[in-house]
Amino acid sequence: MMMKKLSAAALAFVMSMSTFAFAAYADEKEEQEGSFAAVYSDTKLSADFVYNTGTAPDAPTVVSAIKRSDGMELKWNAVSGANGYLIRAVHPSGESMGMYYSYVTGGNTTSFFWDYMWNVNKDWDFFISSYSDGNYGQKNLSATASKFTVTEAQTSTTPDKVEFTGYSKSTKYIELDWKSQNCDGYEVSFKAANSADYVVLGVTTETHAKISQLQPGTTYNVRIRAYRNNGANKIYGAYSEEKTLTTDSVTDNNAVPGDINFNKVVATEDSLRYYWDPASNCDGYQIYFNETGNSTDWKFIANVNSSTLDYRFTGLDNESNYWISVRAYRYNASGTPVYGNWTNKQGTTEKKGKTSEIETNSTTPPAAVSFKKVVAGEDSLRYYWDPVSNCDGYQIYFNETGNSTDWKFVANVNNSTLDYKFTNLDSESNYWISVRAYKYDKSGNPLYGSWTNKQGTTEKKGKTTENVTAPAAVSINTRNATVSYDTISVSWSPVDCDGYEMWINETGYEWKQVATVSSSTTSYRFNKLKPNHQYWFTLCAFNKLANGDILRGSFSTNYTATTLSSSSPQPVAVKPAKTEFTSFSRTSNAIRLNWTAVNCDGYHIYRYNYNTKAWERVAVVNGGNVTTKRFANLNAETTYVFKIRAFKYGTNGTSKVYGEYSSPKYVTTKKK
Repeated sequence: MMMKKLSAAALAFVMSMSTFAFAAYADEKEEQEGSFAAVYSDTKLSADFVYNTGTAPDAPTVVSAIKRSDGMELKWNAVSGANGYLIRAVHPSGESMGMYYSYVTGGNTTSFFWDYMWNVNKDWDFFISSYSDGNYGQKNLSATASKFTVTEAQTSTTPDKVEFTGYSKSTKYIELDWKSQNCDGYEVSFKAANSADYVVLGVTTETHAKISQLQPGTTYNVRIRAYRNNGANKIYGAYSEEKTLTTDSVTDNNAVPGDINFNKVVATEDSLRYYWDPASNCDGYQIYFNETGNSTDWKFIANVNSSTLDYRFTGLDNESNYWISVRAYRYNASGTPVYGNWTNKQGTTEKKGKTSEIETNSTTPPAAVSFKKVVAGEDSLRYYWDPVSNCDGYQIYFNETGNSTDWKFVANVNNSTLDYKFTNLDSESNYWISVRAYKYDKSGNPLYGSWTNKQGTTEKKGKTTENVTAPAAVSINTRNATVSYDTISVSWSPVDCDGYEMWINETGYEWKQVATVSSSTTSYRFNKLKPNHQYWFTLCAFNKLANGDILRGSFSTNYTATTLSSSSPQPVAVKPAKTEFTSFSRTSNAIRLNWTAVNCDGYHIYRYNYNTKAWERVAVVNGGNVTTKRFANLNAETTYVFKIRAFKYGTNGTSKVYGEYSSPKYVTTKKK
């Protein structure tokens, strides 16, 4: 930016040829021949040595000029093809009485604050033109200039005193609500009751604040004041009445979690998978296993989190009995586990070549879909349904007339999708959706459940149904968190919602949203953290509104953890065991592979490329309990070769430790 003054003595009008306009010369030494200075009447250009080597841009259109106590705030619309702008302040009696000008570089620049350090009187007139860069350092100036209409800045008045409307609290936080004010924001301050001085926590534009990381059973004082912006300064209202609140005391709650109820056992010739229903009031489950039936032969297997509702044992003998015993546990306020009752379940492996339930149910279609709600806008409908067990996805059709011949295919979606939104609909009109679940059998063919129809009616213009409620608060399973030097993983118990927002705080007062995950997700890994640094985490569930907005539930109680020092000894992930393919199914264009589960975080599957004579990774399967994968869009009567290996994550959450490769599996697709 360059700012100069043209003296009255320097003004001289010189008639020139077509390449030159009227000229004015500055009497300052740095203004060399061919440099750029401009003088304007109200809208006409009078420029000195503007060598038009290219096309000049149009003059910009002005937006506003607000006169403030310390300067003029100018705004305009950007001009296509401009490289910058020339702004002039002209004495109200004319250029001969004085003029200042300033260059503003950047064609996308749309504002400039001109302070009064150059003694520009704030009653002067202000003009703006645009320019493009020409040859030899010259500039192509717009043929006209635009004049700003100057308005006085409104003097900010003092906002009213803040009034509290409600609060909530726990052992670790205080939440406050207050009446909305006609202001630009609110300043929140607090102190412990035994402290002399208040501390400013920060500012917010909301009428709600949550103060976290407090001590249980401790009294705190909170006060809030509203403010209005006045240029670069703020005008504050009076402080609210001091709100005195005491966080809840920690109590030693020894409530016992509920009992385990097993709901099924899936057996193969060498494995057993036990399933159970979720227990009430628990943080996780403790699992023991018995291979003999003797009371002295129980072996501890694992403690798993409350979202884990099955466990698989492999490498077993065929046609043999085995027993599992599971009990729920929770942690009391002192961190001591409180256990529920043991529940035992026997399982029997199958004969060689036979599989229970997986085989017998392979020809059983999934259950029908059950709709749970419809959210309507004036031009949209979003349909929600409950998950169907034992399905691979859902097929969706739509009908705009209600006639049985007018159903139109919309999409096939995966089994984690439990809602679908239709847009650009007519207001106050009826529409119908039809959804059915499907799964693939052993041969890769789809098996469909029954159709379920649901009518929806769009609203009047300007109205949206208000039957969407905020989901319940989420509870972080703090005992299942894992920490490394640059990652922290958290998990939580699921709630009925459309998704979750993940938030992190690395300063103690500034929260940042880092991710949005689906409603089927119950864990999240925060990556790229600083070693030996304390972080705070929270999340909330949300539901979607018809207009695309979200309705949040209450945030979880904050969880805090400190990453390990980068120099701390890091436990090395144990190399997972070797897995092998157990069976496969095939069609003319698809292959489904099955393999044995091992203790790992997932599997990499590779396929041999006959052209490059190399193995290529074709799939990453997350989850050690997932033991099947389908490959589609294959060629008929073609032999494909696969191999697989298991992996575990290292403690940094990104590096992997691999098991050995399996033996190659050769599969030839069928004829068409």
